[in-house]
Amino acid sequence: MIKKEKLGRYLVFYPALSDETFEKNGNIFSKSPTTMKIYNIIKEEPGICSSTIARMIKLQRNSVKYHIDKLLSEDYIVSVQNGRKNHLYKKEEKIE
Repeated sequence: MIKKEKLGRYLVFYPALSDETFEKNGNIFSKSPTTMKIYNIIKEEPGICSSTIARMIKLQRNSVKYHIDKLLSEDYIVSVQNGRKNHLYKKEEKIE
């Protein structure tokens, strides 16, 4: 059995017997490999800035900002302003 759900402009299919947490945790990354790549960079290098991420993966800063905003809205990461720069951290990490 398969369930389907409309999320924004996407129609998502998943097993009917699956855990409901899959809906929230699985969908943001399954739609965009770039979002997953950016999340992994933030996880591996806590405190990194969006401009550094843009240089690493050779994308425009606007594109990186779009993916970071998605991660921020879903509470996967947090942003801490230090001076003029925003430093990005995975949500569970302790920030000082």
